[in-house]
Amino acid sequence: MFVRLLSIFTIALSAEAYANSSQEGTAAIQSYEELAGIWAMVPLKNGIANVVEYSADGTSTLHPFNCIEKTEEGPVKATYTLENQGKRISVLQQGTEFDLDVTFYDKERLQTIMQISGIELTFTYIKRQDVASLCHMFK
Repeated sequence: MFVRLLSIFTIALSAEAYANSSQEGTAAIQSYEELAGIWAMVPLKNGIANVVEYSADGTSTLHPFNCIEKTEEGPVKATYTLENQGKRISVLQQGTEFDLDVTFYDKERLQTIMQISGIELTFTYIKRQDVASLCHMFK
C-alpha cells in the first residue's frame, strides 16, 4: 500500500514539474515558420494520439494514431491560418473548418483548446523530429 501511494505521489509531482518546466512559453505563435515542424499529441483518454506536420506555407498533414485500436489511416492534408495575433490556428480540412485556440507555446510544446458542441477539448503536443505517436505515454 505504501509503495502504491508513493508511486501516485511521484507521478503527481512529475506531472506538476512537467507542466511547470518552462515559464518562458507564450499563448501566441509569432509566425508560420515558428510553428512549422512535426507535433505529436500527448494521447487522450480515448487513445487518440495524432501527429500533425505544420509547414511554413500554411499547409498541414495530419497523421492519425489510436493507441487502443491500432488502426491505420492515411494522412489527411489541410490548410491553416494563424489568426488573432497567433493565438488561434484555423484549420480547413476536407471541407470542414475548425479552430484551435493556443493556450501555451514554446519551441518544444504546444497546447490548444478546441470547442466541440459546447465541450472544451485540450490537446497537448510535443515537437518531434519524426512522425511517430506518443502511445508509449498512454495509460
